[in-house]
Amino acid sequence: MQKISLIALFAAVLLWSCNSEKSFTLTGTIEEAGKEMVYLTKAVDGVSTNIDSVALGEKGEFSFTGEIESPEVYSIKVGAERGVPVFMEAAKITFKAKFSDLANAEITGSKSADEFKALNDGLKPFYDKMNAMYQEYQAFAAVANQAGIDSISKAYDANDAEIKAYLVDYVKNNLKSHVSPYIVNRMLAYQLELSELEAYANGFDASLEGNVYVKALKDRVATLKAVAVGQAAPEITQLNPEGVNVSLSELKGKLVLIDFWASWCGPCRQENPNVVKLYNDYNAKGFEIFGVSLDESKEKWVEAIAKDSLVWKQVSDLKGWSSAAAKLYGVNSIPHTVLVGTDGKIIAHGLRGEELRAKVAEILK
Repeated sequence: MQKISLIALFAAVLLWSCNSEKSFTLTGTIEEAGKEMVYLTKAVDGVSTNIDSVALGEKGEFSFTGEIESPEVYSIKVGAERGVPVFMEAAKITFKAKFSDLANAEITGSKSADEFKALNDGLKPFYDKMNAMYQEYQAFAAVANQAGIDSISKAYDANDAEIKAYLVDYVKNNLKSHVSPYIVNRMLAYQLELSELEAYANGFDASLEGNVYVKALKDRVATLKAVAVGQAAPEITQLNPEGVNVSLSELKGKLVLIDFWASWCGPCRQENPNVVKLYNDYNAKGFEIFGVSLDESKEKWVEAIAKDSLVWKQVSDLKGWSSAAAKLYGVNSIPHTVLVGTDGKIIAHGLRGEELRAKVAEILK
C-alpha cells in the first residue's frame, strides 16, 4: 500500500508540475472604467476570438487564468474599446491601465512581455512620425495639393522602410526571443520572398521549435512552395451562387485566371472593369476566369456579381478570410490573381491591369 501511495503521490506532483509549466494568471486593474466587461481575446485563423470574459470589480480589478502551449500575443479588450496586445506565457502577469489611456497600459511579469514592450517602445517614434504624416496628408488632400501629397507619400515610404529595417535588425539580434518569430509572422512575412521567409523559419534558436509563430511560418513556407510558379494548381471545389459545386479542374486545357476577390473589397471592385474587358477580348481565344470570393454574405456577393457583370464561373464558401481556397493558395490580401496555364501549372501570381493583359496577350497571341 505504501508503495502504491508513493507512486500516486509522485504522479500527482508530476502532473501538477507539467500543468504549472503551461498555466498563466493575468491579474489587473483598469481605473475609471466603471463595471465594463473585460475580454481576453486572441487571433484564431486571423479572426479576433473571445477566449474568456469577466466584469470589472468595484475597484476595476479583474483576473484570467488558463493554459498556454507557447508564448503568444493575446489582447485585453475593455467594452467596445480596441484591444491592447499582451504577450502571454506561462507566468503571473499583471496589467495596469486607465480606461482613457489603455494604449499605455503597464504590463509586467514575464520575459516575453518585457521584450514586447521594449520592441514597441522602439517602434513608437516611427509610428508617431507616421501619424504626423497622416495629418499632413489630410491637409494636402483637402486642398488638392498634389505636390504635397507626393512629398508625404515618399516620406511615408521612407519611414516604412526604416520600420522594416528596425524589425529585421531586432530579429537578427534576438533569435532566442519568442517575440522575434511573432515579428516575422505578423509584421514581415508578407513583405518577404519565399527564400527569405524560409531562411527565417529555419533560423531561430532550437529552443523555439514549439513556438506557435515558428510553426505558422513553416506552414506558410510549405503552402507557398505548393503554389509556386511551375507547380500544378491545387484543386478548388466550392459552391456557385446557385448552390452547385464547381471545380477549377473543369477549366483544364484553358488559360485560367483564378481571381480572389470580395464584394466589400474596394480595389477588387475598381479592378473588375479591367478584368471584364480582358475576359471579353480573350475568352474566344481560350481564356477563362475562375472567381473565388472571400465574402461572408451571399446576398452581397450575388449583388456584386450582377452589378459588375462578372459572367464567368464564381464560387465561394462564404467564410471570409477563413476561405479554404484562400488558405490553400496562401492568399493574404485581395485582389489576388493566379494565372494557370493550359497544362494546369501555375504561371504567375499577382498580375493585374496592363501587366496581366500583356501576359495573356503574350500566351494567346
